[in-house]
Amino acid sequence: MFNYEILLFFVNNLPIITIIYLLFFVGENEIDNLRNSSLAFAFVSCFAIDALYRGLNTYDGVRFCSSSSAQSISIFTNVIGLDGFSIYLIYLTSILMVLCVLYSRSVDFRPKYFYITLFLIQYCVNNAFSSLNLFSFYVYFEAVIFPRFALMVLWGSRSRKIYAAHFLYLLTYFCSLLMLLAILYLFFSFGTVEYEELLPLVSSLPIKVKQILWISFFLSVMVKVPIFPCHLWLTEAHAEAPTVGSVILAGILLKLGVYAYLRFCVFLFPDITDNFKLIVYTISTIGILYTCLAVLRQLDIKRIIAYSSIGHRNFVILASTTHTYAGISSARFTSLSHGFISSALFFLFGRLYDRYKTRNILDYGGLAMYMPVWSFFWAFRHLSNAGLPFTSAFPGETIALLAILTDDYFIAFISYIGAILATVYSILIISRVCFGPLKYPGPIYFDDLTIEETFINVFLLGSVFLLGIMPNTLLNVLNDTTAFWINH
Repeated sequence: MFNYEILLFFVNNLPIITIIYLLFFVGENEIDNLRNSSLAFAFVSCFAIDALYRGLNTYDGVRFCSSSSAQSISIFTNVIGLDGFSIYLIYLTSILMVLCVLYSRSVDFRPKYFYITLFLIQYCVNNAFSSLNLFSFYVYFEAVIFPRFALMVLWGSRSRKIYAAHFLYLLTYFCSLLMLLAILYLFFSFGTVEYEELLPLVSSLPIKVKQILWISFFLSVMVKVPIFPCHLWLTEAHAEAPTVGSVILAGILLKLGVYAYLRFCVFLFPDITDNFKLIVYTISTIGILYTCLAVLRQLDIKRIIAYSSIGHRNFVILASTTHTYAGISSARFTSLSHGFISSALFFLFGRLYDRYKTRNILDYGGLAMYMPVWSFFWAFRHLSNAGLPFTSAFPGETIALLAILTDDYFIAFISYIGAILATVYSILIISRVCFGPLKYPGPIYFDDLTIEETFINVFLLGSVFLLGIMPNTLLNVLNDTTAFWINH
């Protein structure tokens, strides 16, 4: 019988093997070799994760768990395993890593270390999503800050990149110390930080202690998600990061915050989540309305996409807090959908910025005449972002809104207003950039998307359509794993 535990260990550590190979066996000036080797390793990771997915024949619990009889003895003993949600997050990570390597042909500053940084991020993310040890999760949860910091400082696009990188590092790192303190308290209270062992134990804690622990976890993850009012670092990070950095941030790293919120707040402390539900609802609805209005006032296109992403994150937290099967499953579905849609938007604008070197939306107009293929993808992505039927955003957001409606009519009404505003600003962005008179004052380039860029966008478009037309393919899996964790 095939040993999937070994395969999971291989998937988690393949990025380190890739880094060692690039570091010692490929020269700095061997650009084609660097890129081809990185692409080959990224594809191997995809195939290995696909094999894991095919071996995950049931989704009601943790599979491929590397258990040990001594796993409770030490806080440093790492236990890994996958459920029906984490396998999709790792799958999404591997897919976007392939697309990022494909897109990175134009990187000319220290390309060797650029690819090493990408695979270091993948290593941290894979291990975070598969870790069942709370302390190990925290280590990888925080370790990903350092390659993300390097990606912004070394390959960022503007002079504010140093400020944005330090802002990101200091805010996220110090807020996450609360999570570390909560994990240490659980370890000294129960002698274990293994997630499945803690689930039946935490209910014995006094209510005040559970509230303090819940607040510690919540404050840590609300910065990582991020939700209002802890979102300012994300707009700076997106504005100053290179295109691939924005794709990784929006498509992969923001999912860590949602994953942590579900694991440590909703499932570990379900009664406390219900007690603080009104507070989370209030914060999330304010965040949805605020980000929709902020988008209408922005001129920087990357900030527009960033604020749109923050609005979706607030919506996901809102749906997760309902603590219902429909709410949690739809929130997970929306998170995965957002990974494809937001990544496509950053890929598309990265192509535009590389050519015209301006992010001001007022400098654009009439691009549909010169870049029809690019304009088609741009319009479709923004409509998908607004919840166009038969796209992946539609089933997830519709089910989430229905789940919120069954729990609180007023909060649902505010969420509906946010959805309407999202449609409004999506149409405005399409019309300002693609239609109307040509506004760009510099030279006009008539070449459209390259073959590689077209492949990236066609693949992401197909993924969005596939999830929109056949959402049950994913929802059935997410429903099973959600039911397991709610009833565990």
